[in-house]
Amino acid sequence: MALQDKFNSYNEAEYNLESQGRTLHGEWYLFTKLIEGWISNRYVDLFAYYVDGDVTNEVEDDFILAVEGVYTDRDYTGDDLIRFLYSGRCNLGSLKKKINENFDYYMKNSYKIEFIDTEVPTEVKLSRGASNLIFVVHGHDREMRESVARTLEKLDLKPIILEEKPNQGLTIIEKLEKYSDVCFSVILLSPDDIAYNRNDQNDEKLRARQNVIFELGWFMAQLGRGLTAVLFKPHDQFDLPSDISGVLYIQYDRSGSWKLELARELKACGLDIDANKIL
Repeated sequence: MALQDKFNSYNEAEYNLESQGRTLHGEWYLFTKLIEGWISNRYVDLFAYYVDGDVTNEVEDDFILAVEGVYTDRDYTGDDLIRFLYSGRCNLGSLKKKINENFDYYMKNSYKIEFIDTEVPTEVKLSRGASNLIFVVHGHDREMRESVARTLEKLDLKPIILEEKPNQGLTIIEKLEKYSDVCFSVILLSPDDIAYNRNDQNDEKLRARQNVIFELGWFMAQLGRGLTAVLFKPHDQFDLPSDISGVLYIQYDRSGSWKLELARELKACGLDIDANKIL
């Protein structure tokens, strides 16, 4: 949906465009809607931020600054809404982490953050025909691996797990080359290893296995960022890779909402799947 069409839908919902501005990497718009109540009337604001292209670390920082700027200028209530619009790939995990780090308690709980993918760029479309092979890269978390594999199977897709393939005298890198002819890759980041800054051993971080990070880079090069999704298991001390902006991050949550989020991305890339099968 074009940005103007989206804004027209706000107008149809009786929002009024009150102000607009720009940052280095995007445009923001502030809509206001009058809500009539039994005792008194109040205004509900909707903040829309639009980025034309991939959402990088710099774009995330601009978004945080724009939100803080609007927030400090207005007297908000608990019913306010921020809606983040983007047309490129958005690292949701990274952006949500920055929101938690930069917004105070009241601000985090006064805003409802919604991410709306306005369109899928053409370069994200499948380039390998009608293949249903999905490579699953995993660490030591077997429960996470099995849950993802079974979810893919319910969608009539075939997960490729290197550990389950015969060695046939091949090295690990040779096996990776042999079985990486897939249409999509799902990388599972679980907090398996402990790492320290050698100058400060109190700076303890949890990280994914080195082989998982290597294979993440491999499939980014093989398939492109748009055909690589990263599921990460949340942890306060989990150190996520910071230099892969544009790769889709999905939080592996207990509620299972990650299943629908992953299914949506697979379908958007051209795979013929029915998300109802995992409900």
